[in-house]
Formats: sequence, C-alpha cells, structure tokens
Amino acid sequence: AYNKPVDDLYALGQSALTALDEPLVKRRDSDRQRLVLMSAGLLALLLGGGTLATLIMLRLLAQLAMAMAAAERIAKGDLTHTLDIVGVDEAARLLQALERMQMNLRSTVTQVLSSSERLATTSAQLSAVTDDATRGVQRQSAELDQAATAILVREQRGQPGFDLGPGHARGQHHQRVAHVDHRVESGAEKVVGGH
Repeated sequence: AYNKPVDDLYALGQSALTALDEPLVKRRDSDRQRLVLMSAGLLALLLGGGTLATLIMLRLLAQLAMAMAAAERIAKGDLTHTLDIVGVDEAARLLQALERMQMNLRSTVTQVLSSSERLATTSAQLSAVTDDATRGVQRQSAELDQAATAILVREQRGQPGFDLGPGHARGQHHQRVAHVDHRVESGAEKVVGGH
C-alpha cells in the first residue's frame, strides 16, 4: 500500500517529464537553429568585413605605391608625368599634394630657365658693349700715342710744334673718353633695362 502512492507519484512525474520533454526538445532545436543562423550570419559578416578590409587595404596600398613612384620620379627630376587620382581619402589627398608640388616645381624650374636665358642674353650684350668700349679706348690711346710721338719727333728735329691752343689735345682726349664712357653707360642701361 505504501508503493501505490509512490508509483502514482512516479507516474505523475514521468507524465510531467514527458509533457515537458517535448517543448524542451523543440526549444533546444530552435535554439540550435538560432545558434547555427547566428554563427552563419557572424561568419558571413566576418567574411564580408574581411573582404572589404582587404579591398580597402589593397586600394590604399596601390595609391601609396603611386605616391611613392611619383615622389621618386620628382626626386629624379622628372616633372612631366600626371597622376591619376581617384577618391577623397587620405591617400588621394596625398597624391593631390604631390601633384601640386610637382606643378609648383615645374613652374619654378621654368622661371629659373627663363631667367637664366635672359641673364645669358644680358651678359652677352654687356660683353659686346664692354668689348666695343675697350676697342674705342684702345683706339683713342693709340691715336694719342701717335700724336705725342709726332710732337716729340717734330721737337727733336727742331721743327715748330703744333699750336692748337692751350689744352686742345687734352680737351679732345677728355671729350673722346667722355663719349666712350657715355656709350658704355648707355649700353649697360640697355642691358639692365632688357631693351
């Protein structure tokens, strides 16, 4: 008689366990499905994120390689290449800065070349004016030497000297030297003025 209530209690427990077992199994299966779906979704997100990160990294490395190649070309003095800039990220801004630097360097080099050509022309003109002035001074000096020699020879022979008035020869010489000085100054003004 003592076994019957225990058996009934055991039967009730078994029926309750059987009744609970079915929803628990369904819930466990549902949780497993959710876990598998969440794992698959997480794996898909990781793969997508990894792929995206790889693509971004490859693009960044390609732009940095372009920037490095451009910097090396600029360092070697080649300012003729243009850069293909795509995007607005930091690497693209770096490429834009390199392109601006290259254009500024090209402009500066062009200005220096132009200035050196003008300087060479100016130097040649100044040299021509200086040579012309030197020849004029040498010619004047030779003429003065000839006149002085002629006067000395006449005096040594006892012939009367030239009476051109006091300081006449000296005055002509000063006029000729002043004329040569004026030509040198006007030539220098033309050269400096760029005419």
